[in-house]
Amino acid sequence: MDFLKDIFVYDSTSPLLFTSVSFWIFFGILLFGFSFIYSKLRWRNLFLFFSSLFFYYKCGGWFVILLFLAVAANFYMGIWMGRIPKKRQRKTLLLLSIFLNLGMLVWFKYTAFFIAIFNQVSGSHLKLFNFIA
Repeated sequence: MDFLKDIFVYDSTSPLLFTSVSFWIFFGILLFGFSFIYSKLRWRNLFLFFSSLFFYYKCGGWFVILLFLAVAANFYMGIWMGRIPKKRQRKTLLLLSIFLNLGMLVWFKYTAFFIAIFNQVSGSHLKLFNFIA
């Protein structure tokens, strides 16, 4: 039972990295499964979607929820853009989508960097609160 737990539960001390043996086993299983369903578009897309979610979960833990929310938001904004007849409103939605995606990128990738530089320049000791990990 512990073997299954090791496979399906995220461990921050042992993420699924491209250089690990467990990644190549996962990749082999993925290719093997894909070889049976490559011609069935719906099954292929579902298989790759859930395999990707599993991979991101094993690499980053609960950040997969953030990824899922970003994908869902972009998907529904795209549908919404397709239904709006006015070009200006579509552009506004596109800019909102770009702003949300870049905002998430800046927050999760660069906030620690900017805080470290600010602390170094100002001599302060601000700390970044990681509310997901």
